[in-house]
Amino acid sequence: LILSDGKTKVGFLSVDGIGIIGSFVNNVLTRAKTKGYTVPDDNNLMFASHSHSGPAAVTTLKFWKFAAMDLYVKRADDDFSEAFANALANAEKAMVPAKLGTGFSELKGVTSNRRADRSPWLDGDTIDPSLGLLRVEKKDAGEVGTLAGTQSDNNPPAGARDGRAGKVPPRCLRHIE
Repeated sequence: LILSDGKTKVGFLSVDGIGIIGSFVNNVLTRAKTKGYTVPDDNNLMFASHSHSGPAAVTTLKFWKFAAMDLYVKRADDDFSEAFANALANAEKAMVPAKLGTGFSELKGVTSNRRADRSPWLDGDTIDPSLGLLRVEKKDAGEVGTLAGTQSDNNPPAGARDGRAGKVPPRCLRHIE
């Protein structure tokens, strides 16, 4: 999804994977630029659904090779990077006038902290129920997409450049829809 107010463009890319690291983001943006993508690097947010069933094999960080249960595979990294670069470039080329709506609320009682039973510092209520929504509609034709973001297990906020993953648990999405 690429948004613009006529002066500044912002790119969003959601990946159905366990997470995204900075080197992968940089690879995607470098490839996207060769396809005509013009959104400045710092105006992009790439985030992962944190699915343990999605693709892995795209990090050289030893801990995540084992936590994601998949070793680094350069071909997988290249293939995913290329596909995501194409998605960004194609989204920018397909931009149309649209309306943007935003919202913020709290989604209580839907998520839980899976680490609470093992941590001396956390309890079952140690979650951030914050929910941010971004809805895009074509000016004359209906919804283009809805982007929802929540932090379900008290991790730091998402950030594409530093390799942390944004998370939207599927049970949250059911309540949002």
